[in-house]
Order: sequence, then structure tokens, then C-alpha cells
Amino acid sequence: MLAQFSDFILGCIAGLTGLIPFIHTNTIIELTRDVSFNDFGLFAVALVFSRLCFEFLANVKFEIATEQNALSIDGIKQLNASGREKQTLKIMIYNALLAMLISFLLYPIYSIFGKTTQQALYPVVPIVLIGIFVWFTLTQDNKLNVLIISLLAGICGIIVLEKNIPNALFILLTGLYAVPSLLEKSKEEKNKAKTIEQNQAYKESSQTGEKVIFPLFAAVGSLIGMTSAFFPAMTPTMLCVTALFFLNKQKPEYFLALNAAILGSRAVSDFAALEFLSKGRSGATAAMLENNLYNFSTIYSYLVIGIVVAIVAAFIALKLYRFIPTGGLSRKVKIGALIAIFGYVFYTASLVGVIAMATCSLVGLTCNEFKVGKALLGSSILFPSVENYL
Repeated sequence: MLAQFSDFILGCIAGLTGLIPFIHTNTIIELTRDVSFNDFGLFAVALVFSRLCFEFLANVKFEIATEQNALSIDGIKQLNASGREKQTLKIMIYNALLAMLISFLLYPIYSIFGKTTQQALYPVVPIVLIGIFVWFTLTQDNKLNVLIISLLAGICGIIVLEKNIPNALFILLTGLYAVPSLLEKSKEEKNKAKTIEQNQAYKESSQTGEKVIFPLFAAVGSLIGMTSAFFPAMTPTMLCVTALFFLNKQKPEYFLALNAAILGSRAVSDFAALEFLSKGRSGATAAMLENNLYNFSTIYSYLVIGIVVAIVAAFIALKLYRFIPTGGLSRKVKIGALIAIFGYVFYTASLVGVIAMATCSLVGLTCNEFKVGKALLGSSILFPSVENYL
């Protein structure tokens, strides 16, 4: 019992790495492969559910895109620029927690009909993905630039993900989203006085009564996240790309709520799929599946623990909020982060990985030059996903 508790505590502590941009859950799993766990499932569930809440805090405070939450960064910057930083964090945390609870309640239904549903939906997925891409392209103003960026990002995705490069997904998404964010000057740096004035004006107005829970988006996000377990190519980023395609011109609060809900639901569905599909859809659950098979009661217990951990982590993250400096990272920190990122990629994927990430970074920077939204970079996941089904 004591050994299991120590595994649980270690997972909770490891969840704090969500505060460090660019350290992904899969990285933690790889680093702990040689550790002898009494109950790896307890470690994994504590890590995944706690880390998500702390990653939300890092996204809001540092305004840096991370691998699974890369698409939210534009919305975060928009709300932060108007002084609604605390509201932004609450939107992400509360809707993720609500989606976790909804997904938990849906788990018994998915357990009963999971395999049958997967077989029925599988053939239509590529058609849906292609339809989303075509629809999004045709609804944009600058269609030529949109097409060019989409194709470049899609080609990057296909090449990087199919060349057996170590940490391929990290290299792809960090290159497309995170590195350009570090290289670009923030809005505060460009017009600091104006931003301070805007923030002060907002803070002097009402900061109470701001809506932070969006039940409809939390419910839709939970359905999307749970259903994604049926499809091996449906990563959280792919799901969020789909959401951003449809909410591209809506209020940033809506996308942040839906995006967070999808991520919260996906945390539940990853563990649930261990039982009703016998599949590991993430690095943590794939590692759990290597040596064990799981029944309903075991996964149900893990999910109860995970949701409790997420609630506690959310409370801690909201308390830590006031102790972390507001605004984007300083120039020195950004340079240090860039050195650390490329150093890590060189260590794990050699020069090939560095070249791949540098190429992806150029594509990400091109978005600004072409004046198109970063939602288009989602084709880097969409194209390989379609190819996987075909």
C-alpha cells in the first residue's frame, strides 16, 4: 500500500512539469521507464491529470505554445492583452474539469458500445477530415496564401511523422508553434505602454461576473474527446484543429473553453480506451498496456483518482497564479528556452531532428508574413491523419 502511495505521489510531483514549457508527458514517461513502479497506473493517472492543469497555468502566464495546447495561444494572448488573464485561466481549467466529469459519466456507455461504434465510424473519418480542410480553405479571404501555408504545413507533417525521427510529434508541433512564438516579439514588447493602460482600465472596471464556464462547449468537447478514442490518428491536437476550423472567427473564450474541454475529455478517454478497446492512445496509456490488461472496475477507480487529482491541481494552479509574473517571457528566458529546445532535439534526434524542427519553424513564421491564422498549421496533423486512414 505504501509503495502504491509513493507511486501516486511521484506522479503528482511529476505533474508539476506542466509549468515547464516544452516538456511533454511522453518525455516524462520515457525518463521514468527504468523506474521500478509497484503500480504504474497510479503514477500515470496522477501525472496526466495534474499536469494538464499546471500546463494551462504555464500557457496563460508565459504565453508560450505547448505541444497539446498549441492552438490556444492566440486566444490566450487576445484575452491577456485586455487584462483578462485570470479569467482565461479559469475558462481553461473549469471547462476541462467539467468535461472530465461528463466524460466520466459517459464511460459506462462507451464501454458497452465502444468496439461496435469504432467499426461503424472508421470508414468515414478520411472523408470528414478532407471535408473540413476544403470547407475551411474556401471560407478564408486570402485563399492562395491559405492554400500555400496549409500545403507547406501538411508536407512538414507527413515528412516528419513518417521518417521515424525520435520525438517526431514534439519536433513538428514545437517547430510550428512554440519556436515562432519565442522568436516573435510579443504585443507587450511592441506597445507596452498601451497594453498597461488597457489592462489598468479593465481592472478598474468590473472583474466580477465574467463568464468562465460554458456548459455547451464543455459538453460538446467531452463528446468529441471520448469519441476520439475510437481512432488511432485522432490526437488531441487534431481534435482541437477541427474545433478551431469551426470557431476561427468566434470569440476566443469559446475556443478556449472547447479546446480545454477536449483536452480534459481526452485525458479520460485515453484511460477508458484501455478497457473498452484494449488500446493505448497516448504515451502514458500505451506504457500501461505493455504488461497489463485492464477491466472496467480498475479503470473506473483510476478515473475517480484522476479527477480528484485534477480538482486539487486546479485549486493549486489558481493559487500559484498570483506568484508567477504576468506577461510573456523575457528575452533572456526565450533565448535560453530556444537553446534548451534545440539542444534537447539534437540529443534525442541528432542533426536530422534539428533540421526538421528548423524547417517547421520557418513554416510557422511564414504565417505572420502571409498574415494568416495559425489554425492553418493544423494541416500538419490533418494530412498525415488522412493518409493514415487511406
